[in-house]
Amino acid sequence: MNKNFLKQIKIFIFLFVFLDIAIAFGIYEVEQLIQTKDTEIKTYLQDLERKSRGSQNLKEALAKVRSTKITMNDYDRYVFHSGNELVLIKDIEDIAIKNKVTQKIESSNLDNITNNTIVLTLHSSGTFANILNFLADLENYNYFLQINSLDFNPIYNLKDPENAVGSTVELRLTLNLYVNP
Repeated sequence: MNKNFLKQIKIFIFLFVFLDIAIAFGIYEVEQLIQTKDTEIKTYLQDLERKSRGSQNLKEALAKVRSTKITMNDYDRYVFHSGNELVLIKDIEDIAIKNKVTQKIESSNLDNITNNTIVLTLHSSGTFANILNFLADLENYNYFLQINSLDFNPIYNLKDPENAVGSTVELRLTLNLYVNP
């Protein structure tokens, strides 16, 4: 029985070692699987975070677009629309009358607007203060007028050139105005 007992102990030890090796191999495989899943989860989370940031940026961009649309509606009243040319002429004449300035339109392309731009050349005369007030009112006009050239010339009284009181000033002004078709 001694030999049988020894054989049984050897088989038991062999089975124990084999079982330990099998368990160690199983643990190793599970650890590898856990590390792989951990890497996949981290990659997935990074991808989600990137998409979330993109989504947040998209939400911010959409909010800015909505805000810009609202703001653009406010700017529509400052953009000249084709067909209102007579109103423009009347408004400029009213500004001249208000400031006691004589004015005439020397040239314009009101009848044939090119490149969505109206070009007006105005010739105005009046006292220095009135001309300055006229320019200030043009600057505060509802539409954005771009000044291309401005010629400012005093007209001297030849009978009394030293006296500047009541002397007049001539203003030649070339303006551009964007037209929304």
